[in-house]
Amino acid sequence: MPVHETPRTIEELRAWYVAHHLPPEDVTRFFIGKDVREPRAFGVYRDGDCFVVYKNKDDGSRAVRYHGPDEGYAVNELYLRLKQEIENQKGRNGEKREVNKKKERRNMIICISIFVAVVVILLFLDSFNPDDGYYNYHNRWYYYGSSNWYVYEDDWVPYNADAELKDNYEDYYVGETYSDDYVVPDFALTEYYSTTDSDSDWDSSSSWDFGSTDWSSDW
Repeated sequence: MPVHETPRTIEELRAWYVAHHLPPEDVTRFFIGKDVREPRAFGVYRDGDCFVVYKNKDDGSRAVRYHGPDEGYAVNELYLRLKQEIENQKGRNGEKREVNKKKERRNMIICISIFVAVVVILLFLDSFNPDDGYYNYHNRWYYYGSSNWYVYEDDWVPYNADAELKDNYEDYYVGETYSDDYVVPDFALTEYYSTTDSDSDWDSSSSWDFGSTDWSSDW
């Protein structure tokens, strides 16, 4: 039997199950050719000259859908119920993906909002900081960058600026870019300078949840 045709025997239904890449039977809880007695199970099996289609409910009780000699009828009953459950599981996965997409969109909006807020705060705080660049204060050369002060003393070294320079830095600002007129080495050539901004069929991926199956009804 081509796997796209309706199965008529237990073996054909088993082949159809495998061909459609369904999860293992202990995941779907559809047991083909097996008389499983555990709760939460669908199945079809041969019992002598008869075929039995059953559903074991939540409480362990069994509802027999069919018990008779017609294998084709028995197989078709479980086949149709299996197809119904596949649709239910796909629908659940679709809803789950949609919920996940909504969560992702919501999380993205939250992240963007936080990022914008942080940028605004940093820009606000940065407005109180000196501009990066060179300063000349009391005939000495200073450089401000990456929230730190440096002074030239035969070499560029870190400096703890005094209150006058901190409070009135605008009065001593020379410029951001280096000039040969500064009579000091270019700060960009030092170890302290950095150009990096530090602020800166069944989809196998789907899940089958047999807990979402209706186990309380007879079928």
